[in-house]
Amino acid sequence: MNVAQLSSIPAIDALISQKTGDTEKMKLQVQRVCSMPDPFRGTPDVLGKIGHLALVEDDDVATVISWHLLGDMDCVVTMTTVAARKIYDDTQGRQQVMPLDTVFWRNNSSRPLPHIRNGQASFHPIGNPVFARDLLILQENAEGCQMVFGNLLGDTILMDDLDSANHYRKGVVQSRISCPTLLTRQGERIRSNGKFGGLQNKAPPIEKLRGQVFGAPLPKQYQTFMGQIDLLQQYRLAMQKSIQVNEDFEGHMKYLKSPEMAQKEEEMEEQEKQLKDIETKLASTPVQTPPAIGVKRSLEDVGKSSGMANKRTRQRLLKQDF
Repeated sequence: MNVAQLSSIPAIDALISQKTGDTEKMKLQVQRVCSMPDPFRGTPDVLGKIGHLALVEDDDVATVISWHLLGDMDCVVTMTTVAARKIYDDTQGRQQVMPLDTVFWRNNSSRPLPHIRNGQASFHPIGNPVFARDLLILQENAEGCQMVFGNLLGDTILMDDLDSANHYRKGVVQSRISCPTLLTRQGERIRSNGKFGGLQNKAPPIEKLRGQVFGAPLPKQYQTFMGQIDLLQQYRLAMQKSIQVNEDFEGHMKYLKSPEMAQKEEEMEEQEKQLKDIETKLASTPVQTPPAIGVKRSLEDVGKSSGMANKRTRQRLLKQDF
């Protein structure tokens, strides 16, 4: 994306609209889907039918793995036996179910391919061997789905073709190691007992699977576009906030320069001047005796005068007695 062109909100909106339209077109493109109905999915403690629990990117891989699990694709996986029994009862036993609380499963995701022991390859394999379970894209409840496919696929290995699969099996067995079932991108299967060939071990064309096939994920470009749309939306929000802040700042600065603000500044300066004048006058005014002190002294003078008068009266009375 050319960020220099995203100089305005309308420009960002236009690009988001374009990217959104592209993603919608990708969704509408013809792609492989699992068309089995799944009416139980979404109910409490129900994961759904196995065919809907994973996606596979490559068509050939999806075909051979779906065919290998064909008898299990419409099985409904539940979290509990109670939920499984309810479906069983509601369908009069016609719907096969798999409760995960009764599945014994050991997480062997870190275990290497059988031709590798103690970090060393016992022989050089051809045909790009890979565990089939590692080619599944789990959509929801990854832990539960790992239990499902770990139980159903086990250590089943996918290889390029029948010759490379036979070469691999021969090398593993000669190393005195048990070899799991081998599938090939061309649709063949070599069972864990070494048997291959016949209609039972050859996958039909994908059209004959009648929709019981793992769906395909959306193109990688879809995820790229979705990420770009998310970033564009964040960029739009940030730009919108920036514009609002700038508008608020400019409005504030404009108000500071308005006649009303200038008048208020003049009034403030006038008030400050008056305060300074009053302060100056207060500083030059002499200190005066408080009124209360003057009243006290007056009362004391009156008391002294009254005392002297009483003394003179007593002296006159004494003289008259003599």
